[in-house]
Amino acid sequence: DLENAHKYAIEKFVKDFLAVLDSMDKALELAEKTDGFDEAMLKGIQFTHQLMDDIVAKHGIERLDPLGEIFDPQQHQAMSIVESTDSEPNTVTAVMQKGYTLQGRLIRAAMVVVTKAPAI
Repeated sequence: DLENAHKYAIEKFVKDFLAVLDSMDKALELAEKTDGFDEAMLKGIQFTHQLMDDIVAKHGIERLDPLGEIFDPQQHQAMSIVESTDSEPNTVTAVMQKGYTLQGRLIRAAMVVVTKAPAI
């Protein structure tokens, strides 16, 4: 119990910090897609994003970005199911919100869109 207490001591902080990580992901995504976005500002956002990724990885926090993977109900939360002929059934075709683990323990499931076979 003591070992687990030390291992997961930052769990509450991590849960609170996920909103910041989500916001940084959205800022980077928007900056990269916006034509004419200030190049120096983009480099700063990319640097800050990488710095945050390095810090969370250092503390055992792993991002779950399951795009293209098979749906795993233990790590993913299906927000929508769509018919598809382009992907195998139960494939994650979109990630609405990334998930996170701390030392292998799920902190937040990834919110995803999953495929199913077309109705006949």
